[in-house]
Amino acid sequence: MKRDTVILFYPIAAKNEKSWYIPYPILHLERAIRHLNLNVILIDENATADYLPIIEPVKDRILMAGVSSVTGYQIHGGIEFSERMKSFSKDIIVIWGGWHTTFLAEQTIREEFIDIVMVGQSEMTFPILLERIIEGKSYDDIKGIGCKNNGQIKINPNDDFCDIKHLPRVNYKLIDLNNYIYKTDFSNRRLMYMTSWGCPNKCPFCSGAAVFKGRWYPGIIENVIEDLKYFKEHADIDSILMWDDNFFSNRDYPYKFFQAVLDAKLDLKFDTSSHSGSFLRLFKDEDVAFFYKAGLRKLGTGTESGRQEILDIVKDRLTVNDNLNLVKMMKRHNVLTFWATMIGLPIGDGDDIEDTFNMIRKGKLIDRRLKVHITYYTPFPGTPLYQMAIDKGFKPFSRLKEWADHSLFYFRPNWTKKDYEEELHNFMNFYLPVFDPDTYIFCPPTFKSTLWYFSKLWFPVLYLRFRFNFFNWAFDARLFFKLLGKHNKKQNTHLMFFAFGINGA
Repeated sequence: MKRDTVILFYPIAAKNEKSWYIPYPILHLERAIRHLNLNVILIDENATADYLPIIEPVKDRILMAGVSSVTGYQIHGGIEFSERMKSFSKDIIVIWGGWHTTFLAEQTIREEFIDIVMVGQSEMTFPILLERIIEGKSYDDIKGIGCKNNGQIKINPNDDFCDIKHLPRVNYKLIDLNNYIYKTDFSNRRLMYMTSWGCPNKCPFCSGAAVFKGRWYPGIIENVIEDLKYFKEHADIDSILMWDDNFFSNRDYPYKFFQAVLDAKLDLKFDTSSHSGSFLRLFKDEDVAFFYKAGLRKLGTGTESGRQEILDIVKDRLTVNDNLNLVKMMKRHNVLTFWATMIGLPIGDGDDIEDTFNMIRKGKLIDRRLKVHITYYTPFPGTPLYQMAIDKGFKPFSRLKEWADHSLFYFRPNWTKKDYEEELHNFMNFYLPVFDPDTYIFCPPTFKSTLWYFSKLWFPVLYLRFRFNFFNWAFDARLFFKLLGKHNKKQNTHLMFFAFGINGA
């Protein structure tokens, strides 16, 4: 039987957690090989956990099976999928791509169930590779792949990154958009979407910076508007999270985009990202007023650390005051601000944690609705800080499967002076969310009376804690968690509160 089928697989991104990410890696690869007229099947494990019924009817026709993975939990699903492919036939060529493979290509391809790895940008390399395989020609000279040849491993680097916006359009008919719609603090039906790729900054902790090397590629605005119209028509969305690394990378692109949104009368709300320092340098209040008119409702930014000496190392041209001033500017225009922060960076002894908490405290006093995400710094291969983490005592893993549980949700640095776990838990899951008025609005009815006590009657005490930076003697947090535990047991739920939202089941 002719092998004319290609399976492109996108593994689940987080354990026991619904992911709302549209599987762009495999959608982008599909458009790159569309001209080859193969039978291409896309599988997003998050949307189709039981994917074997899809594969069984074509298992004897599978030519190639591709896995896209970043470092972390996706590796679990990628390994299971790859081993299943090889169980069908050793002739099925299993390929891995993605950022993890890019940075640890040689280690990844050592696995018996992987035949080829993609290094760097795959959209240009993948069709060349497939054409060679179909024609029965050698492919070990192709730039951007790693392969095995008589037991020897050969890795061909790929340092070039091409602008992909002129490739064929993504075919959203290949997925059910309703699998990726979720509710937020200001919308009921939101999708994640990317309008640009890369970022002009070179932050040394960021895998994206290591891939794009300070380059930013804006999309074609006319195409973006057409996609948004399609989403509205076929998924009835009311907002978009523009998952760009840095949407406001220059002044011209966002202006043209939001003007096009107004001209198209899309009536959508937008949540996107920027660099605090560059945003303040590029835009004034009248600009933000225009963006708000066009639909901007939330702006996210990586604030990273509250200690300036560390910011000078880990972030391009950013100050603590930039982060605070951005909150002030956004509040003046009723735009929510979202901060992504890291603690335990491998610089000094990690004692900037208190400075970061203090920066967050000041931000919440400016705007109680400020949303915050706090994670421990996690060393990822390929980034400049990765070697610094190794020098601090981090031990890289020697096998692909060992990287599967390496994520910012589980990693704890060993170079901090003390254990901040309880302090972080109280700050993230009690003080910050209860201080936020939105938390009460979106709280489930079964816990609302308890939260009302803490967010209304107890608020003067909370305000004094924030005003004077006094979070010791956390008896109020302990009482809150005790009551929450009783509620969850009685209701048989897993309700939890976080600085950036409420989670419950």
